[in-house]
Amino acid sequence: MKILLAEPRGFCAGVDRAIAIVERALIVHGAPIYVRHEIVHNKHVVSTLREKGSIFVNEVSEVPDGSVVVFSAHGVPKAVEEEARSRDLIIYDATCPLVTKVHAEVSKMHRGGYQIVMIGHRGHPEVEGTVGQVPSAIEVVEKPKQVWDLKVEDPEKVSYVSQTTISYDDARRVIDELKKRFPKVVEPKKADICYATQNRQDAVKALAKEVDLVLVVGSKSSSNSNRLREVAEGAGAKAYLLDDAEEIDSTWFEGVENVGITAGASAPEILVEEIVDRLRDLGADEVRTLGGTPEDVKFPLPKGLWQKDVDNAAKIPSAQISAPFGSIRMDFQDGQLSRVSLSTQPCETNLDQYGNHPAVKALQKYLSGDIAAVKGWKPSVGGTAFRQKVWKVISEIEPGETMTYGALAEKIHSGPRAVGGACGDNPLPIFVPCHRVVGKGNSGGFNHKAEDVSIKLWLLNHEKHYSGASSE
Repeated sequence: MKILLAEPRGFCAGVDRAIAIVERALIVHGAPIYVRHEIVHNKHVVSTLREKGSIFVNEVSEVPDGSVVVFSAHGVPKAVEEEARSRDLIIYDATCPLVTKVHAEVSKMHRGGYQIVMIGHRGHPEVEGTVGQVPSAIEVVEKPKQVWDLKVEDPEKVSYVSQTTISYDDARRVIDELKKRFPKVVEPKKADICYATQNRQDAVKALAKEVDLVLVVGSKSSSNSNRLREVAEGAGAKAYLLDDAEEIDSTWFEGVENVGITAGASAPEILVEEIVDRLRDLGADEVRTLGGTPEDVKFPLPKGLWQKDVDNAAKIPSAQISAPFGSIRMDFQDGQLSRVSLSTQPCETNLDQYGNHPAVKALQKYLSGDIAAVKGWKPSVGGTAFRQKVWKVISEIEPGETMTYGALAEKIHSGPRAVGGACGDNPLPIFVPCHRVVGKGNSGGFNHKAEDVSIKLWLLNHEKHYSGASSE
């Protein structure tokens, strides 16, 4: 049996941002913090955040006065936000920026006197949040035939928006019907279905043509995951939606020669890795990735949760080292190196009590030209099993050498975007040399200084120059 992985798959930028908001709010404010509704629709993500101190509630009224509350990635009605502000809650809005765009659209349409049709699934939190921006002016439509049941005051003053996670094909059918009934219907300047939803649906369509069976990793409550299953079935493949490897039924694979795997935008990559391992146990002997649309979108975190805010709140002991490209900050926890931050901003060296720490000495040797001094360093660092796998391979790249994101992804049977995300989440650059992972024909990004890859280029040139040096 052969395994074919869809690309892209899994976490989108909006989900990455929402989870980071909860995790950083826990550091800045301490547990507990409250989250209205599931931050994203995935039971594993919710369970992990609950273990860290998040309390998930259905309504803001359940949150004690003065507490921290996070709005989920799906967005909230205006009334919910107003209630939270009236009770002096500390609010962090994790609404996906692409959903916020839809909120702005309906507000503008309403001001223009338009009756608004929202194409989406009734009862879904995103739909409730969007309708809640102007509840008196929006009608929800799920199917094309419902367009003809709409009661409108002025057929020439009708507009529409879409839920960001619905099937593109389903939305297109409703839009076509709207244009038949209302030839002057006003549409958004830019399509509302998000880039990640569209990319994953396109990828699973291509995947379904190559395999006998498609496994979609995602929770039953996830709209975009359900749509992926439907799209796979619509393309002619049998498909199952499952939360994790424990839900696999070995009878699914009787007579199956090729199985495809994709994941919804709220499903962690580690779940895909576990399913691949389970299929290997069932006899799968080959894994390859089907190329798709590359993604490099990142959404900024809200003010108050930037890295400097997290560091200040945690009162992390640290050492500062002046470097030719700027400066290096080394954070310590219980005497162990926990984070390395690189900056183009210069600083004076301040080692505090860490002047004799092995990590500090190794880094100073590295900067002096002994580029092998950090090789083999085995710091204690957290991270998912998938990230640990990526970082282990990165640590094996020799000084002076590089590996492309694609080659690394192929080595661990994953996708370039997931690998890129793990590189960006690496807390110990240089020690875990993610700068040695490059793009095909270019240096690639460097999330430790996202707006300036000059640090990455300096590190690569430094290692190339001293590639003959060795640590004693």
